[in-house]
Amino acid sequence: LKPPLGRAHAALGRAAAMLLAVRPADTDLSGLRRLARPSGHARRPQAEGPLQHPLGAAASCSSAAPVRREASAWGWGCAHAAIGVVAARAAGRRRGARARVVAAGAGAAPPPATPEELRALRLKDLKRALATAGLDVSGCFDKESLFELLKPEGVTERVLASLQAVAEASKPKVYSVPLVVEENTFIALDLKLGPNSAVARFMVDTSTPFTTILEDWAKRLGAIGVSGVNPPQVSLGSAYLGDLDCGEFRAVPVVMAVPPGCCGVLSLDFLSRFDWEFDVQNCQVQVAKVPTDTAVPVPFDITSLRKVPFELKVAKNMSMGGMEIKLLKAPVKMGRQGAAAAEMLLGSLGSFSLDCEAYLFFASVSACSKDAAEALALGGEDYPGKGKQMITPDGKSQTFQDYGLSLAVGDGPDGPVAVNAEVCVDHPGLQKLAFNTGVPTAILGLDVLGRSRMVFSPREMCIWMQPDLG
Repeated sequence: LKPPLGRAHAALGRAAAMLLAVRPADTDLSGLRRLARPSGHARRPQAEGPLQHPLGAAASCSSAAPVRREASAWGWGCAHAAIGVVAARAAGRRRGARARVVAAGAGAAPPPATPEELRALRLKDLKRALATAGLDVSGCFDKESLFELLKPEGVTERVLASLQAVAEASKPKVYSVPLVVEENTFIALDLKLGPNSAVARFMVDTSTPFTTILEDWAKRLGAIGVSGVNPPQVSLGSAYLGDLDCGEFRAVPVVMAVPPGCCGVLSLDFLSRFDWEFDVQNCQVQVAKVPTDTAVPVPFDITSLRKVPFELKVAKNMSMGGMEIKLLKAPVKMGRQGAAAAEMLLGSLGSFSLDCEAYLFFASVSACSKDAAEALALGGEDYPGKGKQMITPDGKSQTFQDYGLSLAVGDGPDGPVAVNAEVCVDHPGLQKLAFNTGVPTAILGLDVLGRSRMVFSPREMCIWMQPDLG
C-alpha cells in the first residue's frame, strides 16, 4: 500500500520515526498472499508492496541521533535511520530473565470466606452464590428464604467452596516474560512465531495504528497474506510470548529501519488483547489475556499504585495507510521545580504552573510544546535550560533545550502521580502535532513511564503507577 503523501507530519515516538525510512515497494508481495480463495471469488483491488508512512521531511529532526550518550540526551522520536549509537550499545545492554508462570496477583474482590461474609451479601449476590452451588433459588425472593436453604448441615460450606473455585477459575493466568530494555530509548518483547517457533523481537510502541513486521522477515517466516483487509496484512500463525499462547499473529509488512535485532513493532492492536505489568527497571513483564468477563479487575497487585485514566485521542493531519493515528492521552499539570512552584502545581493554577494534554509514548523521551514553555516563562535568566545538541541524518546540527519540570500526571480518584523530569522543549516533531488548538501539549516518554512498576490495561483505559516517581 502506498498512500498519497500529505502535508508534513510529526514523528510519533521511535516507531513512527523509523517509518520515515519506509520506502515504496520494490519487491512483489504476491508470494505472501497465498491464502486460498474459492473459485470465482472476486478479489478486492489492492496495491501490492510494503506500507509507506506519510511523514514529511519536517520530521527529519526526529531522526536525530544525539551527540551526548546519556539517556536524557535522546530527543523524543529519535530516528532509526541514525541508529548507530544504539547499535554500538546493543550487545551489552540487552537484559532479561528466564520466562516463568506466576500466580495471579491481587486485584479481584475475594469471594466470601466465612458464613458471616456469605450472609452479608446483597440479596442479588447471595441468590447468585447459592445458584452457583447448585441450589434451587427459583422460589426465593428475600434473604430470609435464602437463609433457609443454608440451614442443612454442610450446605454453607459447599456454597463457600463453590464460590472459591469459581473465583480461582475466573482469574486470568499471569505469565512472566523477559523485557528487553535499551536504556531509555525503547523496550522490546520476543515472540515465538509459526510452526517452528522462530524467535522474533518486536519493539513496543503505542504511536502507530497497527503492528508491523519487516517484509523480509515475513517472507522468511512463511507468512500468508490475509485477504480483504486494508492495509494489507500477513498472518504468521500462532504466536507465543513465553508460554502464553497469543493466538493468531497478524502484522502489516513494511520496509523500514528498526533497532538492531528487531523485526517490527507491537502496537495497540496487539497490546489491547492483554493486561500488562511493565517493570522496566528489572526487565520483566507480566502479562495476562483479557478475560471474557471484562468486569474482572486486572490480575496484578495495584494496591500501592495510583490509577491514571487515559483516552484515545486522534492526531489531526496524521494518518497511516488511510487509518487515523490514535494516541494515549491523559491530563497533566506542569510547573517549575521548587517548593513554591510545587505547591502551586498541586493546588490551584499559579503563574508558573499549567494544564496540558499529555500523550503517553513507550518509545520516546519526555517533551513539551513551545507554547507550554512560554506559559511557564522558561528560558529566562531566572530559569535557564540545558542545551542539547542533536545531529540530523543529513549531518546538520540542531540545539534544543531541556528544563527540569514538576509534573502532576492524571486525574484519577486518588489524585495525580507526582514526578520531576527533564523535559525537551520545542522539538520540531512536537511543533507539528495538532490536537486541540490553543491547548499546550506534552509527551510522557519511557524516561518517566519506566521509572517504576507500571500496570497498563487498554481494556480499562488506565495505567497505574507509583504515586511519587521522584
